[in-house]
Amino acid sequence: MEIRLLSLFKRSDRRYYTAEYELNQQKHSVSLKTDNEKEAWERWHKIARFYDEDNILVVKKINLDLALNEFILSRDKTIQESTKVSDKYRINFFRNYFKKNNIIDTSQLDESFIDNFFSNLNNKDLSNKTINNYVTVLNMFFKFCEEKKYIRIIFNLKKFWKKRKKEKIKIIDIKEARFIIEKIKEIQNIKIKTFLLFPFFTGLRHSEVRGLNRKNIDFKNRIISVCEKMTVGNKKPISLLKSKAAYRKVPIMKEFEVYLKEYLDFNKNEYPFISMSNDATMWHISKLNKDHKTAYNFHQGRHFFASLLIDNKFSMKEIQTILGHENISTTLDTYGHLIREWDIKKFDDIDF
Repeated sequence: MEIRLLSLFKRSDRRYYTAEYELNQQKHSVSLKTDNEKEAWERWHKIARFYDEDNILVVKKINLDLALNEFILSRDKTIQESTKVSDKYRINFFRNYFKKNNIIDTSQLDESFIDNFFSNLNNKDLSNKTINNYVTVLNMFFKFCEEKKYIRIIFNLKKFWKKRKKEKIKIIDIKEARFIIEKIKEIQNIKIKTFLLFPFFTGLRHSEVRGLNRKNIDFKNRIISVCEKMTVGNKKPISLLKSKAAYRKVPIMKEFEVYLKEYLDFNKNEYPFISMSNDATMWHISKLNKDHKTAYNFHQGRHFFASLLIDNKFSMKEIQTILGHENISTTLDTYGHLIREWDIKKFDDIDF
C-alpha cells in the first residue's frame, strides 16, 4: 500500500490547510485542521505513516514545488534573515530549472538530471563562489529529500561536481580607487556620497554601515565602534553580529571625517544610513560605473581598504581586527597574495 501526496494547500475561503493525495491510484483529500503551514506538513506525515505497515514514511515521490517549499520552511528557524533571502533566490533558480525541463515530482530526479544541471551551471557566467553556493544548497535539498524518503537513491554530488578553488579577488589599484573616490565626491546628494565613500576609508560592510548608530561614532577619538548591522529582510538594525570578532573599533581617516561630519550634521537620525537598501546602493553604483566607465561594487571598496593597510605595513593580525574577520585564516586566504615579496637584504641582518 503506497500513499502519494499530490498537493498541500489552503483555499482563500477555508480556514485550514488541505492535503490532496493518491492512495492505491485513487484520489482523496483531508483537512489538516491547522492554519499553520509547518504544522500542516507535520500532520500530513502522521497521516502518511498511518498507512505504512512498517511505520516508515512511504511517500516515494512528491511534487517538487511542495518539496522545495517544505525545505525552505525546515530551514527558516535555523538561519539568519540574509541567508534566508539568498537561499530562496537559489531555490527559485532550481524551481525554474525543474519547470523548464518538465521535472514535476521527486521521482524524476536521477543522475542524468544532476549531470545536465551541473553542465548547465558550468556554462553560465558565474563566479566560483556563486556556483559553490548553488551546489551547497542543492546538496542540502537532496539530503532533506533523502531524510523524508522523497527520493529512493542517495545522490553523491561529488561524483558530478567538485567545488572550484577560490578565485583571487580583484583589487582596485590606488589610481583607479582615487578616480572612483573623486567621482563619488562629485555626487550632490550628501547621503549617497558619504555612504559610497564608507568602504574605501573604513572597510565596513554594507550591512554594518546601514546598522551604524550615531552614538557609536566618536569624532573626538576618531573611532567608529561597529556593534550592529542591518541585513536584508530585517526591518530594524539588530545587535547580533556574525561573530565576536565583528564587534570592533575602526579609525576614521581624516579625508573621510569631513564628509561624515557634514552628513551627520544634516541627518540627526539615530541610524543615519538605514534607508540605503541594497537595491538603492546597486542603482547608484551602476549609474556611477556607466557614467564614468568604471567597474566596481561596494565590497570592492572594502577590499581596496584592506590592500591599503597591507601597502602601509599593517600586520595581518591588525588587518584581521580592523576588518572584523573571525579567523586570521580568512584574512590570509583573501589578502595573503597581496603581500609583497620578501626583501632578501632582510635575511642578511639575521644573527643567531
